Amino acid sequence: MIKIDIVQGKLLLNGIPYAFPVETDALIGALGACKIQKWYVGKSRIFTWDNLGIVAYLHAGNTVEGLKVYFRFRDRKDGWNRGNTLEYKAFEGEFLIEGTEMLSFREANKSKFFVERFCQSETCVIGDMELWFEMEGDAIASVTIEFPKPKDPPKDPPKPLPIDPRYAYLEPLWQEWIEAIGKVVPTDNRYYNLTHGITEEALKKGSRMEKGIDIPDELANFYKIRDVKYDGISAAFGFSTVSWEYDLMPFKKIATDWNFIQDLGTGDPEDMELDDFSPKVKADDYANPKWIPFAEDYEGNYLLYDTDPSKAGTYGQIVELKNESWERNVVADSLSELLRKDIDSIKSGNLKRFDFILEKMNGVP
Repeated sequence: MIKIDIVQGKLLLNGIPYAFPVETDALIGALGACKIQKWYVGKSRIFTWDNLGIVAYLHAGNTVEGLKVYFRFRDRKDGWNRGNTLEYKAFEGEFLIEGTEMLSFREANKSKFFVERFCQSETCVIGDMELWFEMEGDAIASVTIEFPKPKDPPKDPPKPLPIDPRYAYLEPLWQEWIEAIGKVVPTDNRYYNLTHGITEEALKKGSRMEKGIDIPDELANFYKIRDVKYDGISAAFGFSTVSWEYDLMPFKKIATDWNFIQDLGTGDPEDMELDDFSPKVKADDYANPKWIPFAEDYEGNYLLYDTDPSKAGTYGQIVELKNESWERNVVADSLSELLRKDIDSIKSGNLKRFDFILEKMNGVP
């Protein structure tokens, strides 16, 4: 029987500590023989101990970067695994956290478990280790153990690009926005994701998309001032509309998400539901290719910079794309207006979108 114990941010298997990333041979020595499968279109591999309910993830080389432990039998076909049927027996060993049985630890430390906003899961950080709990109702279906990647050696500070004088008005807005958010979210908060402005290399890599479409100058200069890091759960820097909340996207993610949005179009206007599109926007499909995404909610809803408005609209207006409702509303006439709205909202005490970041969703004051 396998005993897993998480102690002070370290993993112990049958009492033996392992520092991750760990060589696969060492893990096989601890858990026994395994199967090797391709995963996510062959870019990664997984080692599966089907009889133990344990999976190890490898993204490069022969080192394991994370483990997943299943507590319920799984038998499914997954497209990411090229149609392979994945069968995992439920884990029957011991799973301890700080020497305490996992469920008992969870019950006694509820404030350490954060409920994810958009999926049925919880996460808990212990030392540098992060545990992801996939929930099925009140039961734990699986736990994913992730380990910090080795830190890169210090590098010379990057050199952000100078701001075009035409967009100098964005600098004081950025500064006021940073100050307003900084009074609510401490800079040492996990979700405080501000970083330096984009470099020349980043601009070259991320500024041009397919169909000859470029990121507009104003948006590029916005990111020259400051950029953000991607978390995938939440972020301090974002925007609230009347009905939704959006996190500012890292510059390098814009082109990727632009492609994702284009893939959702059908190319046939008769298949589109355009009745809820604002008269200020111009589109005959799911999205106008000249709408540039820069903020998201991780569920397919976006804020977009409009470089091709209708006659009733304004170049640079901010379009809110709602995926399921087929609404396309204009929430601000410009990027600077959107920033001003968020700054004024924060200063007026409208802080609801920070509840998750400040752990208030878990009852923590």
